Amino acid sequence: MFTLRENFTRDSFQSAFAFGTQVGLTKSMHGLRKFLGDLAFVTTSDGTALIHGYNPEQVATTVIIGYRDDPTPGLAYRVYHTEYKNDSETLLFRLFSPDRLQEAAVGTGWEVVDVRHGSERTYTAVLEKR
Repeated sequence: MFTLRENFTRDSFQSAFAFGTQVGLTKSMHGLRKFLGDLAFVTTSDGTALIHGYNPEQVATTVIIGYRDDPTPGLAYRVYHTEYKNDSETLLFRLFSPDRLQEAAVGTGWEVVDVRHGSERTYTAVLEKR
């Protein structure tokens, strides 16, 4: 997911959908901005993207497994550790509020044009090319 420019040519897709924790794996505002820039590269000039995520500004989000608060408004973390036989991995997810997503989109070619709240803790943002 994070090697878009290396794996796809410019304008390969008209739309994209990143669901759940996928965007959280960008780990930072800088990482999110880079991902959105790469996504803009592989989508057409009339492209649309749907970004689904957990909203750290919702109280219900604070009870999900691995939730970690952040003093920065609109940001939080989620840490998840898995073990299987002799393998283990710790995943760090960054949770972005819709406002933080809009902030990260500046300069990437995307604009957040709509935000729809799904459950008490999730949202889907609609992004269109500028």
